[in-house]
Amino acid sequence: MWREHSRWLRPLAWALAWALAYIALWMALWSVSRTLWFLPAGLRLGALWVTPQRHWIWLALAEWTGLGLLGTVMGYNVFEPSSLALNALPWMLYAGSVALLRDGNPPGVPGTPVAMARLLAAGLLAAALVSPVLALYLPPGEGGPDQALGAFGYLFGDVVGQVVLAPLIVLLARRGLMLPEPRRLAGDLLLVLMPMLGLMAWLMLRTALGAGFGYLIAFAPLLYLGFRHGWIGPAIGLPLVGLAIEAAIVFDPALAAELQLQVGLAVIGAGALMLGASTTALRASHRLLAQRNAELSESNRSLQTLTGQLRDMSQRLTRLQEQGQRELAAELHDELGQAVTALATRISLGLRQTGDPEQRVLLESLRDQAGAVHDSLRRVLRQLRPAVLDAYGLQRALSEGPPREMLEDAGVEYRPSFAGEVDALDEDATTAIYRICQEAVTNCVRHARARVLTLRLEVVREPDGRHRRVRLEITDDGVGASRRPVSGGYGLGGIRSRVLALDGEYAFTTGPEGTRHRIELLRRGD
Repeated sequence: MWREHSRWLRPLAWALAWALAYIALWMALWSVSRTLWFLPAGLRLGALWVTPQRHWIWLALAEWTGLGLLGTVMGYNVFEPSSLALNALPWMLYAGSVALLRDGNPPGVPGTPVAMARLLAAGLLAAALVSPVLALYLPPGEGGPDQALGAFGYLFGDVVGQVVLAPLIVLLARRGLMLPEPRRLAGDLLLVLMPMLGLMAWLMLRTALGAGFGYLIAFAPLLYLGFRHGWIGPAIGLPLVGLAIEAAIVFDPALAAELQLQVGLAVIGAGALMLGASTTALRASHRLLAQRNAELSESNRSLQTLTGQLRDMSQRLTRLQEQGQRELAAELHDELGQAVTALATRISLGLRQTGDPEQRVLLESLRDQAGAVHDSLRRVLRQLRPAVLDAYGLQRALSEGPPREMLEDAGVEYRPSFAGEVDALDEDATTAIYRICQEAVTNCVRHARARVLTLRLEVVREPDGRHRRVRLEITDDGVGASRRPVSGGYGLGGIRSRVLALDGEYAFTTGPEGTRHRIELLRRGD
């Protein structure tokens, strides 16, 4: 039974406690609202801003109860229509303004210019709606000024109270005492704001410079706090500035230039809060950008690590492929090559020993087929692993080896040129360059219908002496090479994969004027 009742008793108890605290705070603020501000307006705006709408009824009951108690103590008939209007209408107009402009139920901290502008605009709208009501129902002699200036006086009195108190209420409701960089904020309040307020008091009370100059001195630190600490700085600094000005006016009532002072504090306070909100938003965006940059850097590092691993794996696979082709070529040469040679030798012996014309024709046909098999085997062995590459190096393999033979068989003029220490390259680079040239030559023969193919290979030692830069360019004057892999090879994909495996750069252009392959590698060497 107790648990069932506690489900609604506990929220009710919190609501009653909040309402009683609101009444006490409202009456305390009303008692110190004289010349400069009407602080209950700031309490009203701040409380409505941070309270969910379903609990607004408690705020209304609390405020109306407090006003009824004050009116009773002061001897007013709180049930008269004018008293009821003065008690009920301001809260209702404030609630409507907040409901219209508040973004969220309740919203977060006003840490952006838009959010702060919504808070200030809600207060300004509410004050603009309430001030004519107050000017109408508070005639001169009952605490109200002349109606010609009454609306403006009430308007700016409410606005000053809002600017001074509402942001502080939002700050305490959303952050409590957990402020960012509290030591730096306390230092600026003690070392910047307080000395300036002391200077203001001295100028206003001890010199002939006038109140206006002193007010400007007091307002200046608010902009500094907004720049240094975001909107939190002015939210804390504005009540201190207001208290200092109010204290100076208490000591010397002649300093009170009421309307001008209210306008100045309202404008400077709102400007400081907007500057602070802009600073807060800018710093938040910088932090977010720094976080995104850190995440991007981490992703780039992971990607670079993965790329390096893939490159190493590709190089290992290429080495395994070349080793397998080398072993296969040796096996074919030793086994199949010897078998074909032995077969051709025996056929030749048979031709010498027979005189039968029919047998000679048959044996000659077998000898020709054995020769064709031998030629095919030799071409396959050159494709698998040219002996000239292992025996004489890259430069001779490219200038005199299978690429030249393939081009000459196809009737294509071959123009190779070399510069630098070509044969000093490591085995991975040597094998990759040879295979790239082999693939490009095959593409040219199969698809380009070219008359001339030019190959330029340059190896230049870098200034650091530890690296060699390799530049390879292969061009032809054909009709354009195919981007598809050729039969028995890997085409441009094979070239590109070999270049990427060595962390190089590859550029390919093709068209009616011909085809060009440009490869650049950076290799470490002694």
